[in-house]
Amino acid sequence: AAVGDCFSMDPAASRFTQVDCTDPTANAQIDRVLDGIADPSACPSGPTGVTFPEPKQTFCTVDPHR
Repeated sequence: AAVGDCFSMDPAASRFTQVDCTDPTANAQIDRVLDGIADPSACPSGPTGVTFPEPKQTFCTVDPHR
C-alpha cells in the first residue's frame, strides 16, 4: 500500500480491500505512511489509521470522498 491508495475497510472483520478511490465502498485513503511508528495518534490528520507491530508502521488514513 502507498500514499493515495484507497481501501474499503471493515475493522470489525479485520478486512481491508484495496479499491479504486471513486468506488462508493472506499472509506479510507492513505494520507501518509509512518515507518518505525505503530501509533495512529502520530498521524497529522488525526488519530485515524492502521498500524502494524513488526515492522512498526502506521498508515494514516483520511476520507477519500472529502
